[in-house]
Amino acid sequence: MKPKAVAILGTGLIGASVGLALRRRNKRAYAIIGWDPSLRNAGAARRRRAIDAASPTLERAIESADIIVLAAPLAKIGALIPRSIKGAKPGALILDVGGLKETVAAIAAAALRERHDVMFVAGHPMAGNERSGPQAASTDLFEDRQFAIYAPPQNNRARAWRAAQALVGALGSRPVRISPREHDRLVAATSALPQLAALAIARAADRASGKRAKHLAGPAIEGATRLADSPFTVWEIALMQNKRNVRRALRALEHEIGTIGAALERGDARGLAKIFVAAAAARRRICSTPRRTSATRSS
Repeated sequence: MKPKAVAILGTGLIGASVGLALRRRNKRAYAIIGWDPSLRNAGAARRRRAIDAASPTLERAIESADIIVLAAPLAKIGALIPRSIKGAKPGALILDVGGLKETVAAIAAAALRERHDVMFVAGHPMAGNERSGPQAASTDLFEDRQFAIYAPPQNNRARAWRAAQALVGALGSRPVRISPREHDRLVAATSALPQLAALAIARAADRASGKRAKHLAGPAIEGATRLADSPFTVWEIALMQNKRNVRRALRALEHEIGTIGAALERGDARGLAKIFVAAAAARRRICSTPRRTSATRSS
């Protein structure tokens, strides 16, 4: 069977990981072309065998592609959508992997009014790490992770849903159908909030310890502040374009910190114990984490 032609536009962490994941699960099923404005990224992705070859232009990368993955930074995806829809061959599936979906879905819906023979699905893998670039890519980045998808109104909408779900499954992820508005509200709590909390914890620990925290830093502070190594350039658009939802999530965090502080001020050990139990239950609901059989403490 002829391999499917895949074009990955943007060969950083996510784009290169897409190529590696497709390769791992079925090396012969896909012929992968990459395009990136950064020749260094494209070269590194090719050396890592995330792509078979690098295209000199976006148009050449997508002209024969059955699947087009828009894996550029969020700030650039909006401009890539109409170009990809216009240049794709009939029947092609276009999937973006940006961190916000309302704007993406609106841009795609407008562009699809000019093309009725291609498919577009807005997507977002709930996967990543604090590093960037193809050097940080991995074959299992998407393994068993949720992958949000939304097919905006289009002629072949049912087919687009099915094609996107098949691609997400090929990456090892679990597709989750969700509206763009609900997606952006939820990622403010599950993605942006942990990022901002990590920044706050790192700064607060540094300030509270008189900059001597390193002498007694263990797994607890390392885990809680891991995301503080993330560059602002990765987060700028995701925070600023979703600031209403992010601010709502921050207010919820402020409330919880205030509740904990008030219990400490009162010397209310029973109240703190209830907070611990409630937090553990909340984590299990969010992360599907199995209940622990014995009490443990990180330090």
